[in-house]
Amino acid sequence: MRILYFYFFAVLFSETLMAQKTTQQPAEFTTSSFRDTVRFHIQVSEDSATERHLWLFGDGRISELNTPVHVYDECGVYKVKHFRIKLDKDGAVVRTDSFFTDVKTACPMVCDVKPSFKWQQYKYDPLTEQLLGGTTVLFTNTTPGGLPKGAKFNWYVDGQSYSRLWDPRIDFPNGGHFTVCLQITLPNGCETQYCARINVADL
Repeated sequence: MRILYFYFFAVLFSETLMAQKTTQQPAEFTTSSFRDTVRFHIQVSEDSATERHLWLFGDGRISELNTPVHVYDECGVYKVKHFRIKLDKDGAVVRTDSFFTDVKTACPMVCDVKPSFKWQQYKYDPLTEQLLGGTTVLFTNTTPGGLPKGAKFNWYVDGQSYSRLWDPRIDFPNGGHFTVCLQITLPNGCETQYCARINVADL
């Protein structure tokens, strides 16, 4: 077994041995995953009793199982290598094939953003030097910590999409009561929103 382990790591770290002893080709294994857990599948050959396997998961960890299940600590893309080692009846290595592919793990569904906003029906606008009045309402996004990179947001009025601006100004022609929602969609697909019932006076 010591000889076999030595050969494994010699193959991994010696370019000369890699060129002479191994053939590298696209993956002959398949994967199935759920979030951070990936299961690796291979087709077991008839002479599986004289085969050994070595998996490099791309995160510094390895396995010698035929069909391992691996849990990644962080989401991302990892370059996975699978070494299939052929042995003769005496246990000597006669051939090594290496296969590789990229494996992408999903990020955990984390919903740690809490949308919030405040509103004011009229306010002095320093850009236009005008007093906003009538039925125009200025909404101010007050979500704590702002938005994470890649997040998207949308404003809804009574269920209808209205604006994607950070601080939109919305006109309610005849005043009245309305339900306004700020929805935030995170890069991992999580959606969270905050809604408020507002009364717009017909000034």
